[in-house]
Amino acid sequence: MSTSRPWNRLNGNAKGAGKRMTKALRKNTRRSISGSLGRYIAILLIIMLGVAFLTGLRDTRPIMSATETAYVKNTKLYDLRLISTIGFDADDVAAVQKTDGVVAAAGSVNADFIWQHDNKERVYRAHMLTDNINEPVLTAGRMPQNGSECLIDSSRFSEDMIGQTIEISDSNDEDTKKNFKYSTYTVVGLADSPLYIHTLRGTTSLGDGTLQGFVLLPEDGFDFEYYTELYVTCTDEFPLYSDAYNDYIDTFSDTVETAATASVNARFDRLTSDGEAEISDAENELNDKKAEAETELADAKAQLDDAKETITSGETELSDAKKQLDNAKTQLDAGAEQIQPGFTSWESALQNGFDAYYSGKQQLEDALAENQAQIDAGYAQLQENEKLYTEKYAEFTSGKEQYEVGLAAAKDARTQIDAARADLNEKKAQLTAGFAALDEAQAQLDAVKDILDPAEAEAQQTALDMQRAALNQNQAQLDDAEAVLNEQDAALTAQEAQLTETGKQLDEAETALSQMRTLLDIGQNDYTDGIAQLEYQRKTQTAKLDEAYNSLITFQNGIKEYNEGLSSYNDGVKELADGKAEYEDGLKDYEDGKKEFDEQISDAEQKIADAKQELADLKKPELYVLTRDTNAGYVSFESDSTIVEKLSGLFPIFFFLIAALVCSTTMTRMIDDERTQIGTLRALGYSRGSILAKYLLYSGSAAALGCVIGYFAGGYVFPFVIWTAYGMLYSIPGFVILYDPVLFVIALAASLLCSAGTTYLALRIEMQNMPANLIRPKTPAAGKRIFLERITPLWKRLKFLHKVSLRNIFRFKKRMIMMILGIAGCTALVLTGFGIHDSVANIANFQFDDIQKYDVSAQFSDTLTEDKINEVESDHKSELDAATAVQMTSGDVTGDSITKSAYIVASDDPAITDIFDLHIDGETVPYPGKGEVLLTEKLAELTDIKTGDTVTVSVSDTEKAELKVAGLVENYVQNYLYMTGETYAMVADKGYEPKTLLLRVNDSADEYALSAALSKTDGVSSVSVVTDTRNMIDQMMQSLNYVVALVLISAGALAFIVLFNLGNINLTERVREIATIKVLGFHSRETGAYVFRENIILSMMGIVVGLPLGVLLHTFVLMQIRVDMVSFKAVIAPVSFLLTVVMVVLFTVITDLVMRKKIAKIDMAESLKSIE
Repeated sequence: MSTSRPWNRLNGNAKGAGKRMTKALRKNTRRSISGSLGRYIAILLIIMLGVAFLTGLRDTRPIMSATETAYVKNTKLYDLRLISTIGFDADDVAAVQKTDGVVAAAGSVNADFIWQHDNKERVYRAHMLTDNINEPVLTAGRMPQNGSECLIDSSRFSEDMIGQTIEISDSNDEDTKKNFKYSTYTVVGLADSPLYIHTLRGTTSLGDGTLQGFVLLPEDGFDFEYYTELYVTCTDEFPLYSDAYNDYIDTFSDTVETAATASVNARFDRLTSDGEAEISDAENELNDKKAEAETELADAKAQLDDAKETITSGETELSDAKKQLDNAKTQLDAGAEQIQPGFTSWESALQNGFDAYYSGKQQLEDALAENQAQIDAGYAQLQENEKLYTEKYAEFTSGKEQYEVGLAAAKDARTQIDAARADLNEKKAQLTAGFAALDEAQAQLDAVKDILDPAEAEAQQTALDMQRAALNQNQAQLDDAEAVLNEQDAALTAQEAQLTETGKQLDEAETALSQMRTLLDIGQNDYTDGIAQLEYQRKTQTAKLDEAYNSLITFQNGIKEYNEGLSSYNDGVKELADGKAEYEDGLKDYEDGKKEFDEQISDAEQKIADAKQELADLKKPELYVLTRDTNAGYVSFESDSTIVEKLSGLFPIFFFLIAALVCSTTMTRMIDDERTQIGTLRALGYSRGSILAKYLLYSGSAAALGCVIGYFAGGYVFPFVIWTAYGMLYSIPGFVILYDPVLFVIALAASLLCSAGTTYLALRIEMQNMPANLIRPKTPAAGKRIFLERITPLWKRLKFLHKVSLRNIFRFKKRMIMMILGIAGCTALVLTGFGIHDSVANIANFQFDDIQKYDVSAQFSDTLTEDKINEVESDHKSELDAATAVQMTSGDVTGDSITKSAYIVASDDPAITDIFDLHIDGETVPYPGKGEVLLTEKLAELTDIKTGDTVTVSVSDTEKAELKVAGLVENYVQNYLYMTGETYAMVADKGYEPKTLLLRVNDSADEYALSAALSKTDGVSSVSVVTDTRNMIDQMMQSLNYVVALVLISAGALAFIVLFNLGNINLTERVREIATIKVLGFHSRETGAYVFRENIILSMMGIVVGLPLGVLLHTFVLMQIRVDMVSFKAVIAPVSFLLTVVMVVLFTVITDLVMRKKIAKIDMAESLKSIE
């Protein structure tokens, strides 16, 4: 008989033998299963794990794709998104709608805005609700019914928001506010949008550059002239992401682009024509307004010239008046000097003059009164002498002489009395004049009293009062004189009567009387001369006083006229100054008006010129046709589902290799154990095929049953867990269950190959022996010295049982290798699971502890100045370690053909390197210079860019620049490129405008307290705390932790099964040996230690081999997990190594504890019976 036969022939024999299998053989098979149930279940479980991993991971991507496909179809996600530099109107939409293959076309508008929510300013994007394209999935509430109602992002808000309002914050610029018809919108529902499949909402140029969520508004909620984008859908008969779909979209997009371009260009031509007409109208209107304004300016200039001439004339008149005032002042000064040498003021000199006048007048009156008194006294004596003369005359003569003398005397006396009375009347007239002059002086004093010094006014009043008293005294004297005169008149009358009687006596005394007469005549002459001299003196002195008085009045009037002239002059000066000011204001208004006119005319002319130039430079509008590949969620969903697919091609293979290893070891040992039974069956006449069928049925049934359980359980549990995990990253409702029959066949084939295939290989060798050889026990392996025995000093120090254990381990090399490989594979799987967790869980730490070393980000509404930065640093000096000003915005990076979005960090602040630790492989990378950028490794990998390459960096469709890549830096969250502010100005039209201040707080500071304080600072529009971002990233990374948990659970289960099965096999192989040492008196504890010492050593050896294998496997797995926005660092924490070792050791110990019970049940007598 041939010792080797082809598989097909043996398989045929097995089938034939199965048909002829006797009832006894079937019974024997059932006993084999029940007798080694642990071995059977181990095969079942390990196959089940492998199939569950294969089916679960393989089905996950189709399930994810089917779920996404249903979501995309139900929501009618766009196939093409069109953007034009001049927007779209209804005609453009209609033109695209008529294109062949277009199912639906709809214009739409989106606008980013800032909303103050939860005391923080966040940026949201408003989208227009469109019919039959990008339909939202309502999760709560209702659809909007008017323009002031809206739907909001269901993944960002809870149902509590329904009924509340969204406000377009005042911090939005005017261009943003103009996009919205209302300033507030009422939330009526929550929704998911196919535009945002990923939970990350993207980037924006507002705020801190992060888009927080979306808002959906009806068309009449926007205030727009043109649509900003145009969405198109086509047939949905192609699978998502398929080459057929991509090929169709390539052709379809060209067709749509042709139609849209023609419509947009036609509208562009109309707009150009309209623009030319508007420019012409503007020129005509400008010329009309220019002529009108020039006329108004000419009138204003004429009025100003007239005013200037009036001012010049007024200045001349004021100059003449000033000269007259100066001359008057000179004259007044001279007059005052004459009145009062060394005078202090005109008023004091005038008062001094009046005092001198009144004093002189009083002195004159006193002198005249004294002289008058002397004359009056002489006259009185003369009267007495005349009386005596008359008496004598009367006595001297008698008769006629006495009479004539008496008559003459009486006549003379009468004459004297009349003269005296005339004099008296004259004095009374003078007294009356004095009272009149005094009253006039009093009136003058009263007129100037208010402007005189109070003391001076009082002094003048006192002088006037004294003069009045003197006049009153003179009045009394005159009254007395008049009374005397009246008495004299009466006496004369009596005398005349007496003279008549005594005329005779007068004649007798004629001689005496003649002499007396002479004397009386002399006295009379003296009296007359005295009166004349007194009168002359009175007139002369009075004339001098009057002249002095007139001079004083003239001087006084001169002062008054000067003061009035000075007042008039000052009023004229003020009026002239007011006139000048008014003229200057008018002139300034004229000049400002003319300047403004010139500027407005210049601006208008420039605008017209610019409009003409702009119209001349205007290029045909650019049209961009974007596919779903620009939808980050759509693309990353495929990428993430591909990760699972790649894992499905790795882990199941690893599991099946271990399963094949374990099945091979198990069935090999089973066949060795039943070698005698096989020989007996052969001797009894059973064919090789029948015997082969028995063992193939044993392993195959276990594998088939494990495959069925693993297929259905894994096909649901694994996709569901992974879908739940990715639900943290994607907003796709629903979950579709799929089972692939082909995959089941593949899994079943793999399961049977691992079980039945290894069984066949193990049994094939034994079946080559003759039945007689099979019945006899296999010859024990020849004992050989192991390597340790050659190390004599070490070997001598080992105990006997330790030596035995070491000999057993290295003597049975196949068993040792199998066990080491099995444990190593499990160890590698467990370490890979822990390593993936470390790489995922520590992303935030790697990013924000090692690279972006800031804690707080403050966004300002205006460009940051050095003073503002210093002010913030000074106000919070005790809390800050470092601060730097940057401009952070989003942009696109294009390599040779691939474009990716990234955050742009631009700064000219030297402190930027204190906030960003830019390095790669532990080496610091210097900050780039002008015209250079640094890219993160992941971004460079995605765009196929290397150091030294030239890339295109753009912040809009029209703002871009070619820059050199100066180097690559590590980064783990998002994609960044770093540049200087000077370089950023080469990209953006507005130039470098840093509005973000990044702050690192010290260990003792509270970043949230600092955030609250900064929020109150003038100019701060929003403040973000990095801790919030770290927490959000940690939550997002939890999705992969589900996959990690599956790996760990499965790896742990596999490790336990492998250890248990190998331990069980080892125990079964050594039943006679264990029974022997028990007979020799070993206690149970010693027996267990003897047996399981080998297992522990082999486990340690497996761990030693498995740890580096796990490191390699972990690195390989991470290379397969590619996520655009996240870069995983291949790192395994020391504690993960420790946990891996502990887990494997723990499974080993648990296995040993279970096996100890089996050792205790070994029957020594039965086990030591001879098998021969």
